[in-house]
Amino acid sequence: MDFFYPIVEESLESINTPWFVADRAIKTGILSLQEIGATMFIQGDLQKVFDALFTMGVIDPVLEEDWTEAIDELQYYYPEVQEAIQVVNAFQGNLDQLMHELEQFDVKILGFLAMEVAKEFADFHSREELH
Repeated sequence: MDFFYPIVEESLESINTPWFVADRAIKTGILSLQEIGATMFIQGDLQKVFDALFTMGVIDPVLEEDWTEAIDELQYYYPEVQEAIQVVNAFQGNLDQLMHELEQFDVKILGFLAMEVAKEFADFHSREELH
């Protein structure tokens, strides 16, 4: 199973979300640097966020998606994705409450959130292998 992480890491590095998306959004004039804000990353327990998204049925469809196309689309939904990340960062204490709060978002936004969780898991595992 060790062979999986370099492949995931390499494919996700080419996407490099959220910095790649933020940079593209700024360059195309969709968002300003101030609008990007400081809450670009999921903070806390990634497993809890994954569990919430899995329970909500978000993970399986995301695994079947073409992430390159989805990331191209992400720039147009960036403010909503950032709002979802803020919700995740605020409501990780209780899985049921987190799922309740996430239900307010469109399934597309939740899919982007799931991609970010996957990327951060891959980043974590790549750092874990180095130590």
